[in-house]
Amino acid sequence: MRTIFPESETRGIMNFEDVPLTETTITVDDARVSVWVLPPSPSSNEIRAVAAKTPGLLVLLRGAGFRKAVPAELPAEAVLAVVKVDNLQAALFDADRKLALL
Repeated sequence: MRTIFPESETRGIMNFEDVPLTETTITVDDARVSVWVLPPSPSSNEIRAVAAKTPGLLVLLRGAGFRKAVPAELPAEAVLAVVKVDNLQAALFDADRKLALL
């Protein structure tokens, strides 16, 4: 018997255009910054499609609520953490795994 999981990493490669990203603007220290927001519980392929193994910023935002759209602009209070990382893709995998445990 063979079991195929829908979010299997062997399912294929996704393109950046196929990932349902949302752009939002946050205000930090009186500066407006645009960020891309991954969907809740992104698949491995979605993370690989949008994040390279390069340095970047991982921004943890307070959610808009279950099944609600991310607003076009968020106040500074919505930013829970900003972390500078050497490998953005690995940091997103790690954050996704840890947040799933909460």
